[in-house]
Amino acid sequence: CSSDPKSNKPKVSIVCITFNHGSFISKAMDGFVSQKTNFTFEAIIADDCSDDNSRSIITKYAKKYPNIIKPILRKKNIGSLPNYVNALSRAKGQYLAICDGDDYWTDEFKLQKQVDFLDNNPDFSMCCHPFRQTYIDNSVQDKIITPWDFVSEDVKRRGYLTIKDIFPVNPIGSLTVMYRWSLKNKNLDWMKDYQIGDLVLHLLHADKGKIGVIDEVMAVYQRHVNGVWFGNESKEKQRSFAVEYANLLTDLDHELELKYTDVITPCKGRPLKILFIAMENSIHSYQWIQAVLKANHHIVQLYSSYRIPEKPTLFNSLDKIKVYSLLRDSSNRSTNNNLDAKKVYLKFLFELVLHPVHTMRLMRNGTFGHGAYVRTSKFKTILVYLKTVLKILLRPKQTTIQIKNNSFGPRDGLDFGSIESVDKQESLEAVIKEFQPDIIHTLHTQTSGYMLMNLRKNWLEKFPIWVHSVWGSDIYLWERISGQKEILIEFLSYVDYFISEGKRDQILVKNLGYKGKFIEPMPATGGFDIEKIKSLKLLKPSLRKEIAVKGYDHGVGRFRNAISGIVRAKDVLQDYTINVFSLEMSTELLSVYAFDSGLKIKVIPYGSYEDIINMFCRSKIYIGCSFSDGTPASFLEALAYGAFPIQTNTADTDAWVVDGKTAILIPPDDPVAVERAIRRVIADDELVDTAAGINFQTIKMNANNKQWVKTIQKIYYSIGYTV
Repeated sequence: CSSDPKSNKPKVSIVCITFNHGSFISKAMDGFVSQKTNFTFEAIIADDCSDDNSRSIITKYAKKYPNIIKPILRKKNIGSLPNYVNALSRAKGQYLAICDGDDYWTDEFKLQKQVDFLDNNPDFSMCCHPFRQTYIDNSVQDKIITPWDFVSEDVKRRGYLTIKDIFPVNPIGSLTVMYRWSLKNKNLDWMKDYQIGDLVLHLLHADKGKIGVIDEVMAVYQRHVNGVWFGNESKEKQRSFAVEYANLLTDLDHELELKYTDVITPCKGRPLKILFIAMENSIHSYQWIQAVLKANHHIVQLYSSYRIPEKPTLFNSLDKIKVYSLLRDSSNRSTNNNLDAKKVYLKFLFELVLHPVHTMRLMRNGTFGHGAYVRTSKFKTILVYLKTVLKILLRPKQTTIQIKNNSFGPRDGLDFGSIESVDKQESLEAVIKEFQPDIIHTLHTQTSGYMLMNLRKNWLEKFPIWVHSVWGSDIYLWERISGQKEILIEFLSYVDYFISEGKRDQILVKNLGYKGKFIEPMPATGGFDIEKIKSLKLLKPSLRKEIAVKGYDHGVGRFRNAISGIVRAKDVLQDYTINVFSLEMSTELLSVYAFDSGLKIKVIPYGSYEDIINMFCRSKIYIGCSFSDGTPASFLEALAYGAFPIQTNTADTDAWVVDGKTAILIPPDDPVAVERAIRRVIADDELVDTAAGINFQTIKMNANNKQWVKTIQKIYYSIGYTV
């Protein structure tokens, strides 16, 4: 019997997608309804709004064979893969067979033979068979194609295939396969981005068992002008396929939990050569580059544009990356490389007096770091540097000075001396010419992007593809600084691809005249391990008795406003511990606030990432105050671990929270607003707990580490592959 009307669950589901297959669909359905079996089966025919006679033919067969033909007649065209994925979701059978509307089966016992094989071999997850390939126009002679044509002699002698035999060439025709259908309850929406749906199903099932081969030709694959793969010989189609295939393999590699990376990765195509120009010990740079390196075969190098002196080195010998580092610790400097502080200082001071863009500060180990990003008077600039030079003169051996030409925008002819801590365009030029990267990716505008722009505008040869990422205040703040807008306009004219943390900066660079391409915004942070967070036994947010406060007060930081607001609300915070996390905050300063207010205030110094995360897990509230920011990592960490965010409205957070519901957004210079927000959150436990649930779902959807890594990996294939 071919079907049983009393049975609600067929043994086999056949999925057939069709579009404008009026000349072929009858033959395909004849192959279905002619099957002789001792079990029930269904044929799901999904027509993607054909404008020929396909629909009428399908309707006719459905009326004649209502127990077999299950039509899906779409009212609008949704595309081949969305149509396919939706049809798969309708499959109810224990086993699944595939046959497109322009192919057909030739053996009326095909389903029975394959079901018998899988029933009798429980360690096999799928089986297939040879097929005949024919060209409708007879331009090419028919050919029998068998899986054994694509594997080694050892595999042939073994007598079955495994997942590793599917590479580098897929040996299994979709019209021949039967799966032990295991994806009934799995979300396959990610497949909609690709045209190669059969490979996805092959791999996801081959992961669960062996692949059997029945050595009988039981189907015909027809090639014709309306077929998806007919005429795919043009360079553009080849390039499109190469990009799609590489990105599909990236998705599949992660779906299979990276178990077959050694087999999958070489099949992605030519490895790309990528040069990063970035702050070498920035956690954002590190996480991004690690994502590129993970489960990939790209050749990656890092040219260090800046090194944050107080932060530890992140890259080590285990990382598959060559790092060009321009800064050594002062303790390792040789006498010959000591900087003539007076000479450099006088040059630097003279430049600042002429162009006082922003002040600088002497950091704790003696290096210069960015100060307030505001225009200053010449008099104030001179006072700052008179104070600084005294420190240099008093302890010259312990002082290293890191001066960046690009801190003031590009200016030709400004030379601070030839030491490793000074940017040297000629060394970057040498690296590019020797490495010959396919892609150069600058991470951060002022420290990395400007450096490359200075080189790019005088470059006479073909330049690599330039990808640029903006973080924090790169655009939002700097376009408002006198003299910087013009520099940004020139800079953006050279960038090919632009990545930002949110939509805000895309709008800003459009207004600055950017004509290149945008990559979908994504947070600079590495995303979050959702399953790990779920496994944590976190205290209900409303029951927590700690508050996390971002302790940055130089430049754009507004910690003093945050702590002032906290002190104003001290009467409701007596039972709370205030944790200030910062690279720069001194215990001595906070002890004054603690003494005056009677609050318990602690400094969480820069340490391991786990220390910071543990703090967020214990926090009821997170407070982040700054004059300008992108999408702060600490803000996202608060969302992930249940701390209610009180965040200044100068950050790019619109896509993440709803003001007053899942966060409270405040102006940067208003301690009273901080106080009011604290009092409201402390008094409303329902607000805190409800927000925590919503915010975690937002993180799960938009900052899942696994998805973040996949997205980053696919960026480079999409823009770097040429044929």
